[in-house]
Formats: sequence, C-alpha cells, structure tokens
Amino acid sequence: MDEEAPFDHAFLSNAIYYMLFRENDDEKLWKAIIEATIIQKDILPLMHYKPFKISRYYLTKRFPEWDLHEYTESFYYADRYWNAAALDEYYRADFKYLEFKSFLNRKCLVYPICFMTLWNTFNLHYVFYE
Repeated sequence: MDEEAPFDHAFLSNAIYYMLFRENDDEKLWKAIIEATIIQKDILPLMHYKPFKISRYYLTKRFPEWDLHEYTESFYYADRYWNAAALDEYYRADFKYLEFKSFLNRKCLVYPICFMTLWNTFNLHYVFYE
C-alpha cells in the first residue's frame, strides 16, 4: 500500500471486507489500514461502519498483543448510533422468514430463536440451542 495516498472510509471498508474474507493476517497491511483509519478527519459514516466493527473482533483475536484503542476510538460516533437489532424489523417484514420458521416448527420439530443479535454486530436469523 502506498502510505502517501489518502484513503477514504469507502475504500477502507472495502479493503477490510476483502482482508476479512480472505482471512489475511499480513501485519503490514493491517497496520496500514489501521493507520489510514486513525488519520481520517471525517466521522465514519454508518453505511461503512460494519466492516470496521467486525475487524475489531478479528484483530483482537488474531493479534492480541496489538493496542487497538486508537483504532476503535476512530469509529466511536458510528458505534454510538449503530443498532444491529433495528435490522430485525427489516427481516421480520419479509414473510419468508416466518414461513421458514413455521416449517422448522411443524415439519422438523425444532424451535429456533429468531433474529438474535450478537455483539451488536451480527444478526443471526435462526439460533438453535443444544
């Protein structure tokens, strides 16, 4: 990565998604993304927030020795307004989810919990307890 190029949040969110999808653990690339995020003067828009939040959990597990405080502080305002549980209403509006849950209950005799939110990041559509 060219360290002189100014990257915006849209580019960084796409780069983070790519790095997460490929499970890339190249320390130099991740550090460049973190530094580019920290030097941003703009507030992180909500539409680009999700990959940053997911990367926080990924980086904490992949590189436990790193101090990610500044990185996580750079998306403080987006974190305050993000509510993954609000997406549940969007999913509930689609009748296919209710129809599939009914199928699971009647035909398969399993009773999942629908639309569970994990870490205010992930919306799990169906959760099964052991």
